[in-house]
Amino acid sequence: MPIYQEFNITRVTKIKIKKEVKKQMATLIVNNEIDSEFLTPDEVKKLTGASHLRSQICWLKKECWEYSLNKQNQILIGRWYFRFKIAGIAIITNIPSMEIPNFEKIK
Repeated sequence: MPIYQEFNITRVTKIKIKKEVKKQMATLIVNNEIDSEFLTPDEVKKLTGASHLRSQICWLKKECWEYSLNKQNQILIGRWYFRFKIAGIAIITNIPSMEIPNFEKIK
């Protein structure tokens, strides 16, 4: 069974998607129910194929996945991030910041 079906993401496949289809796919992903904000330890285990923390971290780094560790040394992967990443939708992380106007020059 493909991993996206194990995680209850419906009709999502890793293929090259045209612009219009990407918008529809994003809507499908966003409209699916979310049980929690982060993947569960079992879901991380299914994603990585590894039981031990070190092996999971090694896989995540090798596959260029973003993750965090909490104080209990548990891997945290955002569910939204997971859904977009597994669907093959590019996630833009370096959005340029907006310059704040200088209102002091206004008289």
